[in-house]
Amino acid sequence: MVLIFVVCWVITLVYAVRLMTKGFSATNYGVIEGKKVIRRIPHPEMMEVKPGDELMVVKFGDEEPKDELHEELKNRIEELEDDDEDDDGEGDVVISRR
Repeated sequence: MVLIFVVCWVITLVYAVRLMTKGFSATNYGVIEGKKVIRRIPHPEMMEVKPGDELMVVKFGDEEPKDELHEELKNRIEELEDDDEDDDGEGDVVISRR
């Protein structure tokens, strides 16, 4: 029984080491393109993109929105928050102690 376990363990160890060494060597194949050395496979959707092609860029920054409806909504929310802060005591709970 122990012999079967040891044989399976050794076979698994050999396959694990082989897989790890193949994985490390697959990323360092190095393709020279122009003046750059590309060391990884490009994404499948980027295969048709040539060096120098213009790509669409989305920038999420600190810019304020310019939409009028959005501004009105933002102002209304601020007004409602200000109204909540101006609590005049209505609806307070009275606690009586005996």
